Amino acid sequence: MTINIRSVSNDLELESGIFKIGEKYYIRTPTFHYTGILRAVTPTVFLFDSTATVYESGAYKDFFAGKAKDIQKHEGAGEMIVDRGGTILVRMKS
Repeated sequence: MTINIRSVSNDLELESGIFKIGEKYYIRTPTFHYTGILRAVTPTVFLFDSTATVYESGAYKDFFAGKAKDIQKHEGAGEMIVDRGGTILVRMKS
């Protein structure tokens, strides 16, 4: 049996616009904050690429305007898999 890990947990989440594949997100976890491009969603994980760790966002108004204080890109790190439990996603404006 082959499982397609890039499938969305259900079509309703895509149709309703809850998750938008290819959009940039601010990702808050219990330990660190990140940014990344959403590539896939399964019932248990999010898959991102073009990721970075946000060490210091500064004021959210400035952060979402592209003026973060300390962001370090994960150059050459590949995809980042984040557990959906306890994770908060904020879709960023393009």
